Amino acid sequence: MTLVRYLATPVELFIELQEVLDGLQREVQISSFDGGHVVADDVVDGIVVQREKLSEVRAALYQQAVDARRAGLAVADLEAELPDDSVERVLAVTAAMRGAERAADDGRLLSPPVSGELRHFQTWLFDQAEAQLRGGPATPYDAGAEGP
Repeated sequence: MTLVRYLATPVELFIELQEVLDGLQREVQISSFDGGHVVADDVVDGIVVQREKLSEVRAALYQQAVDARRAGLAVADLEAELPDDSVERVLAVTAAMRGAERAADDGRLLSPPVSGELRHFQTWLFDQAEAQLRGGPATPYDAGAEGP
């Protein structure tokens, strides 16, 4: 197991992002039931199958964020243990979420497109998981590093 740490995580942004991603996951899952192809099969697999395999990790991180909010913290260090072989799963989920976001951007999903700030934050979260699972250090979130 690898302890993945998300340093200086903006609590409200984390909670908002998880709710947005959960909504995208639900919509992709529902759209796949009828055999419709609103998104590609790899997006369905990445979101419905691979992301679901990380549900305990997501729940633990979400609970830490909620606890931090209750404690009045705007920023908190969150952490969770991921299986050492999770790199490919994290990459699959990352790619799948990008595919779902493109579908939302194109109007193929009812979910609204992910905002620039949330997208930047999401990229940091995914990058942190991948880097730390590969043995790299945890780096704090930097809202000022947001791209265009």
